[in-house]
Amino acid sequence: MKYYATKEGYIFSTRKQLKAVKHHTGYLVVSIHDGTKPKQYRVHRYVWEHFNGPIPADRVVDHIDGDKTNNALINLRLVSNKQNINYARSMLGNWTKKGEDVYCSKITNEKFFQMVQDFVNGLTNEEIGAKYDLHSRYVSLVRHKRRWKHLWEMCPEDIVIPTGVLKKKENTKAA
Repeated sequence: MKYYATKEGYIFSTRKQLKAVKHHTGYLVVSIHDGTKPKQYRVHRYVWEHFNGPIPADRVVDHIDGDKTNNALINLRLVSNKQNINYARSMLGNWTKKGEDVYCSKITNEKFFQMVQDFVNGLTNEEIGAKYDLHSRYVSLVRHKRRWKHLWEMCPEDIVIPTGVLKKKENTKAA
């Protein structure tokens, strides 16, 4: 089946316009069947290549207006990855997401502060992991301030977090 792109940023098969869906990255993608299995293509890249040929390995397709869904050819240009990042920062400001704003975040800000209280109360990584459905190694990264640094900065400086090997105390009876 033949496919083609329009200068307005749409992709068609010989029968109809392909439905573009928003990928979790914010870009529009379409499924194109080239033989056996359908393959996903980012619309902006497909449009660029349809009119200009292959994209060099050291270049990316940039959306001039910063809108990842505006795939009109006039809104696309080839730039280096560094230029793309610098241009996006100048257009959109610093967009870095942290903590619970990251789409795949394991915990919320509120749970982070609950975990800190659990650290202070002497709970082990395993106990905290079971409580919040996290792996104990991830809990260790939080305990040692390798995750959620932006919230650790909000904690009081005099807070004491046990960081040694914590073992659950066993009840021992005198014989």
